[in-house]
Amino acid sequence: MAGLWLAQAMAPLALAAEPGAPSGSGADWDVVVYGATPAGITAAIAAAREDMRVVLLEPTRHIGGMTASGLGASDVGIKDSIGGLALDFFHRLGVTYGLARYGQTTSWNVTPGVAERTFAAMLADADVPVVVDARLRERDGVERVDQRITRIATVDGREFGGRVFIDATYEGDLMAQAGISFTVGREASSRYGESLAGVRPPQQELPVMPATTAGGSLAPGVDAGPLGAIGSADRHVQPYNFRLCVTTERANQVPFPRPDGYDPSRYLLVQRHLQALEDAGRTPVLANVVTINPIPDQKADLNAAGPLSTDLLGGSDEYPTASYAQREAIWAEHYRYQAGLLYFLTHDASVPDSISGALDAWGLCRDEFTDSDNWPPQLYVREARRMVSDVVLTQADLTDRRTKADAVGLGSYRFDAHPIRLLAGQDSTLFYEGLISEPIGGRYDIPYGILVPQRSEIRNLLDPVTVSASHVAFASIRMEPQYMIMGEAAGSAAALAIRFDVDVQDVDIATLQSVLRGNGVVFRSPASPSPASPAPSASRTPGPTVQSQVATSSGPAPATRPLASPSGAVRAVWLIAVLGAGLAVALFVARRAFRRRPPAP
Repeated sequence: MAGLWLAQAMAPLALAAEPGAPSGSGADWDVVVYGATPAGITAAIAAAREDMRVVLLEPTRHIGGMTASGLGASDVGIKDSIGGLALDFFHRLGVTYGLARYGQTTSWNVTPGVAERTFAAMLADADVPVVVDARLRERDGVERVDQRITRIATVDGREFGGRVFIDATYEGDLMAQAGISFTVGREASSRYGESLAGVRPPQQELPVMPATTAGGSLAPGVDAGPLGAIGSADRHVQPYNFRLCVTTERANQVPFPRPDGYDPSRYLLVQRHLQALEDAGRTPVLANVVTINPIPDQKADLNAAGPLSTDLLGGSDEYPTASYAQREAIWAEHYRYQAGLLYFLTHDASVPDSISGALDAWGLCRDEFTDSDNWPPQLYVREARRMVSDVVLTQADLTDRRTKADAVGLGSYRFDAHPIRLLAGQDSTLFYEGLISEPIGGRYDIPYGILVPQRSEIRNLLDPVTVSASHVAFASIRMEPQYMIMGEAAGSAAALAIRFDVDVQDVDIATLQSVLRGNGVVFRSPASPSPASPAPSASRTPGPTVQSQVATSSGPAPATRPLASPSGAVRAVWLIAVLGAGLAVALFVARRAFRRRPPAP
C-alpha cells in the first residue's frame, strides 16, 4: 500500500501549477527557485516583489515542505526574532484560526492543510508562478558555463533558464549537481574548535536494559559500531521520521495503519523500555514513547520522544547522497518502521494499558493528506548535505561571536540534534549517542556568507536551506522559521545581484540590509555593525568536503588571525564606501518607487 500511494503522491497534479504558471520548456527567468519549501516560497516572493521574473519549481506535488507536512508545532525560538515574510505567514494563520477573539494576532502553530493554502495565497498575492512535479533531472540536470548556471532540466524534459538560481530543497540536489562543495555528517571537534562536534559521549538508556536478544545477538536497531573516538568525525546524520497530524476527534479520525511486513519483534527495545519502567515502579505514560503537541482545530503534531521512539536511528545515513530510487526505498523503510511502531503500541499484548489505551484515543486526521492515505508525503529530513563555502557557521558563532557585519536576520533556536545511534556497552546494556540539546544563550546574527558558494565554483546560486554550517551549528539554524528568514534574504539578494549585474558574492550588504529592514525583517539593532569596527566573522576555513559526491580530505583549520586595526587611509576608504552605499540605496529605493508608481489618470 505504501508504495502505491507514494507513487500517487509523486504523480502530477491535475492542476499542475497556480494560474498563469509557465509550461516550462525553454522558458527564461530572472530567478529560478528550486524547492517550494518555506525557504523557497519566501525566496520567490522576495524576488518577485523586486519586479523580478520568478518561477518556483517543486519536485513533488505539494508546496510548503515540512510546515505543510505535519511539522505543526513550529520551532520558533525567540518569537521577537521573527519578522518579514515569516511573520506575515504566522499572522495570516492567526487570522485563519480566528485568534483575534482571544486578543491574539499570531498563531505559531499550524495544521498541514492550512499551511499549504496559506503559502499558496502568499504566492498568488505576489504573482509567483508555481510548477509542481518538477523534479531536477538526476544526473545531468544542471547546465553551466564557467562559474554560472545557465539552465536546469527536470526529469520530464522541461527546461528553465535563469540569471540567478536558488536551491531551497532539504537535500541540496541542485547545489550538488552544480559542482558546489558540500559535506555530509559530523566534523571532528578539532575542525572548528567545537566542544559539541564529532562523536558524542554515549549516554546510557534509563532504566538500564540489555541491548541484545535472548540469543545474544544485537537487538533490532542497535548499531554494531565501532563507536569511534570521542570528538572524531564521521558520516552519520540526524535521524528522520514523519511528523504526523493526529486527532482525538472520532468523526475526523483514521486508525493507525498496519504496514505491510509488520513484525512486532522489531520493537523489542521499546517493549523492554516499557517493562523496565514498570520494574522500576513507574507507570509508563505516552510521553515515554511519543511527543504529542497540540495545534489548532483539535489536532496535534506527533513527534519523537527520545531514542526509542518514531526516529529511525541509523536509517538516514545514506539518504543525503542517495539516488532517487534509493531515497524512495529509505522513505518506505521509515514508513514501515513508524507505522509499525504505532500499530505495535496500540495492538501488542505486551504494551501496558497506560500506553495502548492512551494512544488508542488518537488517530490520523481524515481531512489531512487526503491524497496519501492521511500520512504525510514529506519525510522529515532534518539534515542532509551542507554546503561548504568561504564562510562556515560554527558553534562559536551562535554562542560567542554572535554579531556579524553581513547579518541578514536572526537565529535563536537551541542546539538540537537528535540521538544518532543505539549502541551496546561493554556489559551489553543499551546506550545512545549523538544527542545535542544545549542552550545558546540568546539570539545570533545569520551571516549572508553562509548562503553563497565559493566564488571559484558558482557565482549565481544562493542556498538558504543546506547552508554552509557545521553539524553543530546546523542543529540550531535548521528550523523552518529560520529557513523562511534565510529564504527571504536569498530572494532579495538574487534581485539585487540582477539589478546591479554582480555576482551573488558581491551583493552590497548595506543595500541588502536596507531592503530587508524595509520589509520588516528583524535585526539585532536599528543599524548594522559599522565596517570601521567589524565583528569576528564565521569561520573562513572550509571543512572536509564532498564535491560531486566524491569525498576529499583536508587538515585541521588554521587558527583564526585577529583583524588588524584600520589605518586612517583605510578609514577614509570605508567612509567613502559607506557614503556610496547610502547613495546606492537611495537610488534603488527611488527606482522602485518610480517603477511601482500608478499611471497618470
